[in-house]
Amino acid sequence: MIKDNLISVFISFYIPLISGYVYGKMIGREGSKYLSKIILNILFPILLFSSIYSRSRYSIISSMFILTFIAIVMVIVLAIIAKIVFRENKELIPLAFYPNSGYIPIPIALNIWSIEGVALVGFYVMGSNSASNLIYPIIFSGKLKSGLRRLLFFPPLYGIVCALILIFTNFMLPEYILTPLKDMGKTAAPLALIVLGIDASKSFKINIHTIKLIVLRSVLSPFLMVILTSLLNISGTSLQIAFLESLMPPAVSNIILANEFGTDTEKVANNVVLSTLFCTFIVIPLFLFLILPML
Repeated sequence: MIKDNLISVFISFYIPLISGYVYGKMIGREGSKYLSKIILNILFPILLFSSIYSRSRYSIISSMFILTFIAIVMVIVLAIIAKIVFRENKELIPLAFYPNSGYIPIPIALNIWSIEGVALVGFYVMGSNSASNLIYPIIFSGKLKSGLRRLLFFPPLYGIVCALILIFTNFMLPEYILTPLKDMGKTAAPLALIVLGIDASKSFKINIHTIKLIVLRSVLSPFLMVILTSLLNISGTSLQIAFLESLMPPAVSNIILANEFGTDTEKVANNVVLSTLFCTFIVIPLFLFLILPML
């Protein structure tokens, strides 16, 4: 039964991803940026809001503290390590500590753990994106202002915060509002995978920096997560979500930030896409069929 469920998750993940890839190869990648904005600014906030709002107050407190804290620690530790590894290639440092904590994990979490998994991913996103957006500008300009500005305009955080406010004020949304929100939010997962497939359809070249990045994200990061979760005595779904997040490739946001800070955008894009492809077609299958059953 468990194996059948994992196969179903596997298929649900790769059908939209491959569809997007084929679309990008045959028709082109035009429009993917607009779709990305719709997902990030509308659908992800709604999905995170409805998922977190549906959970109990007490489970929220525990999950929020643990996964947000873990995400922040992971970002800080990997940023220090990446600074040593990529000291002569400054633009590659963020690729090691700013992971894709939403686009890939959310579809997987939705299929395996339903709204509980999405809520936990949301708390990890809150810690990971907050820490990453604050550290990024420090590396390139030594200033926090631009990082704080990016956080201020990061819609998924508003979805999380709004859900928490309603939960702790005991405000009850009527079902005729909550149900359409849930349905709308669920469209974010397959659409995000289609966009990911479209973006991955461009040709890129592997290099030594790509290999270093893959080792950092797919080997060192999960190793550090094992140590951290063991020290904090984390188990169950929280452990599974934390480990999934530790395997994720760099966020596509790194390309946008590279352009914003005037670094080598082409080099960043090359390594983001290649490490994403490695994660998508090698790491995720290993997680689903080998690692997850053991956690």
